Amino acid sequence: MINYNTYALGREGYFALDLVTDEKAIAADKPHAAKLLAALDYKDGKRYEDFNASSDRLAEFGLAALVGGVVAKKLGFLALIGVAFLKFWKLALVGLAVAAGAVTKLFKRKSAPS
Repeated sequence: MINYNTYALGREGYFALDLVTDEKAIAADKPHAAKLLAALDYKDGKRYEDFNASSDRLAEFGLAALVGGVVAKKLGFLALIGVAFLKFWKLALVGLAVAAGAVTKLFKRKSAPS
């Protein structure tokens, strides 16, 4: 299977065109996808090229994050785990110490009374 993802950017969003096809049919399917992309047109003033720096706001993420959205989401999740670890590492350390003490107490031999 072959999966082509194409994004047509606009000022207020984007259109996504996904072509999922078989390797044998790719040559026949590419012209259909190109025809669909050529027919796509934003209204005047809504095209990506119509960006106005004085009235449009910039996105919090860049074009690379839009194209590699899945990677950005995964990295965001890992960063969230890292932040949580930084916030709660002391609490986790205390929990590990308590658990280690309980295990030690459980397996410690009792001394015989003299």
